Amino acid sequence: MTQFDLLDLIASQRALVFDTWNMFVAVHITIIGGLFLINREVSLIERGVAYGLYFVFLCMNWNAQIVNYDYINFLTQAARAMEAEIGCGAGVCITANLPPTKNAQTLVHVVYALAAILTFLTVMLINKMSHRKLNRAAAAS
Repeated sequence: MTQFDLLDLIASQRALVFDTWNMFVAVHITIIGGLFLINREVSLIERGVAYGLYFVFLCMNWNAQIVNYDYINFLTQAARAMEAEIGCGAGVCITANLPPTKNAQTLVHVVYALAAILTFLTVMLINKMSHRKLNRAAAAS
């Protein structure tokens, strides 16, 4: 494998990381936006099912993101080792310009934990937050 192949793999993996983040954001918009669009009270069972399905997605997406960053770290270390072994070519060390991903996994853990908590609160309190005219007065009489 050449240095170019490693850098190409790193670029492809970074594109996959961006796609995984985009999916993360899109699902949050869909779940929360969909609950706001419902024109009636959402029952506790419906909210529980929505959050349960969301949590399954969250776990799968979190795991994929961790694996993505692990693979990028592995490829980056391999590219740096290869560059150290064969030299920097035209005097420019390409791997020195690669962005660090050390703290990215910590960021993933924090963002996903906060998203799980905030989405839970939003899903469970959606009836109070949606500003829709609820039929509580009609149900009480």
